[in-house]
Amino acid sequence: MNRLIAVLVLANLLQACAPSQSIVVVRHAEKAADGIKLSEKGKIRAESLKAILAAKHLDSIYSTNTIRTISTAKPTADSKNLPVTLYRNNTNMLSILNSNNKKGSYLVVGHSNTVPDLLRICGCDYKKKDLADDEYDRVFTMKRNAKKCKLKERSY
Repeated sequence: MNRLIAVLVLANLLQACAPSQSIVVVRHAEKAADGIKLSEKGKIRAESLKAILAAKHLDSIYSTNTIRTISTAKPTADSKNLPVTLYRNNTNMLSILNSNNKKGSYLVVGHSNTVPDLLRICGCDYKKKDLADDEYDRVFTMKRNAKKCKLKERSY
C-alpha cells in the first residue's frame, strides 16, 4: 500500500513538473481592402508585435498559409532570425505543440475564427466564439503543460 501511494505521489510530482510551453497567439494584423495583404495600419501593428516580443525568447513562429498572417509574423521572425513555419489548421497546430515535449516559447498567428478555438483546444477556458471583425489588437499568452493552461489577454 505504501508503495502504491509513493508511486502516485511521484506521478503527480512528475506531472506538475512537466515541461511547460509559453504560446503567444494573435490574429493577423489589419488587412488591406483586397483582404489579402496587410493595410498600412496592419504593417504598423506587425512592427508593434515585433516590439512587444523583442525581449521574449521564441523557439518557433507559426502562421497559417495566407499573406496577411505571414506578413504579421514576418517582422518578429526576421528580428529573431527564425523562419515562419506554416500550419494547416488548429488540429495540426495542436499536434505540433503536443509533439514538442519540451519547454518552449512559440508565436502563433491565426484568424478571427481560429484563434479562440485554438485557445480552447489547447486547454484554456476562453468563452468567445470568434474575435470581432475589427478586433486586431488582442495578444493571448498561454502557459500550458500536460495538466493545465493559464491564459492572459491584453491589447497591443
